[in-house]
Amino acid sequence: MAERRVARARLAGLIFGEADDPLGALRWTLAQLRRALGVADSLRGDPLELGLPAGTAVDVRVGQLHAGRAAVDAGAVEPGVACLRQACAEARGVGDPALLARALAALGVALVHAVRGRDEEGAAVLHEALALAEATGDREVAGKVCRELGFVEVQAGRGVSAGRWLLRAGRLADDENERAAVLGVRGMALSDRAHYEAAITLLRESVATARRCGDIRQAAWSLAILGRALLLRGQLPDAVEVLDDSLALVQGEGWVAFQPFPEALRAEVALRQDDRDHAAALLDHAFALGCRLGDPCWEAMAARARGLVHEAAGERASALECLRDAAVRAVRVADPYVWVHAYCLEAFAAVAITDAAPDAREHVAELERLAARGDMRELVVRAALHRARLGDPGGVASARLLGEAIDNAALHAELAAAV
Repeated sequence: MAERRVARARLAGLIFGEADDPLGALRWTLAQLRRALGVADSLRGDPLELGLPAGTAVDVRVGQLHAGRAAVDAGAVEPGVACLRQACAEARGVGDPALLARALAALGVALVHAVRGRDEEGAAVLHEALALAEATGDREVAGKVCRELGFVEVQAGRGVSAGRWLLRAGRLADDENERAAVLGVRGMALSDRAHYEAAITLLRESVATARRCGDIRQAAWSLAILGRALLLRGQLPDAVEVLDDSLALVQGEGWVAFQPFPEALRAEVALRQDDRDHAAALLDHAFALGCRLGDPCWEAMAARARGLVHEAAGERASALECLRDAAVRAVRVADPYVWVHAYCLEAFAAVAITDAAPDAREHVAELERLAARGDMRELVVRAALHRARLGDPGGVASARLLGEAIDNAALHAELAAAV
């Protein structure tokens, strides 16, 4: 594992320092190793050169890769990322492109998911991993990288580019675990753009596939995104069932890093069902945990829902404070999840208009810009409704025209009642 060749005397002293003849013990051991490896030219010279053939797998280096993944999964993000960076450096050092592709893919995933604000670096690492995986014919790594690059594009609100990556990922998915993951991200992308029926179908398939292959975390993740789609469509009993299922899986897995997201969604369902106490209790935990994790998406989602709880209780000043805070938290990093930012802005704009706040028009304009750029169709419709409330005579007509193609009965009822 040393980065340079090692003198025989030094190695003999390190390993066989207590022997009567350290150098003799080293010579005998090296001969046994050459015989076991079947490589006559390895482990020769002074200083010693390892001299393993290209393509030889060294389990200690793969131990490094697994250790980094395990640390990140357990929530020890910084040590895990450091371990994965070391795994990449070691794979480069030994000239093993297949191992390097796997290490880079793991590092890229960690940067995208575990270290918020590092999507740009993560994407660069993933592109290098993809080039190596394609060069070595590693379909498994190539597929996972394409899926992760699709996820990055979804979060950035670039739906067309996300679709291309996810199409490639789907074609490369050879096992049930990866298929479940691709279906989940595709469902997320469609839900963001208000293609709810298609999204719900894909997300249910993702959950079923993940359950079949025992991927509990993927099942929990896809259930949370499915619950979000059901909430947005006003299917509250279905959303309760799905989000409670997601939370049960998350808690059973001890997946603390994801818990605030389904908690915040479940709280919003409770609020819509007029159970403010339950919503507030969930949000106290979700917001505190999101802040402890330092994840701006989780913080923003919980702060948004807290604002709506205050508004429902007639506490307008507190509502505006929380909603403004949510919109700020959502963009605390350079590469935010655009849908979350727009979702927070929509709630903030709604309450600001009710309060006749002087900056309400600015918030609506920003919401409309974000939603239109990311093809977030329902949020475009809601921006038009907000414009109508601000006095735009064509706002309601625009909202109805744009909302016709959206498969959301709750939205249609709202549009029918708009004046």
